Amino acid sequence: MAEQNLFTFIRLIREVNREIRQQWNFYLSSPQIQLLESLNDEGPKKMTDFAHELGITVGAMTALADRMVRAEIIRRERSSNDRRVIHLVITDKGKGIVKDISRARSHALGTFFGKLTPEERSQMIDLCQKMLD
Repeated sequence: MAEQNLFTFIRLIREVNREIRQQWNFYLSSPQIQLLESLNDEGPKKMTDFAHELGITVGAMTALADRMVRAEIIRRERSSNDRRVIHLVITDKGKGIVKDISRARSHALGTFFGKLTPEERSQMIDLCQKMLD
């Protein structure tokens, strides 16, 4: 019984993600989306900090950044204080993608969570937070 409930929850997450991806015609991996949103919200950061934040190796972070630089959604900038340090910076194109993702996410969440009453949404958020703590 508990296993079936877990699969139902996982299916919900997949369906929400599928709905979000259908709303915009640009494929990004979850780490790429996390990186873009973090850059958009918090500003430039060192690649090593992102690697730690995303739980990936610096080598994997370099490959991820390379793909995003080629797509012109981020760029690398040398630190003015220490030329050895390279920061990742979101581009205008990347900011546009973050806006598109935000709209798609709002639409998808409305599609699924709009079926719940405000009390049910509050309970769900509380339960999800409890599982994350």
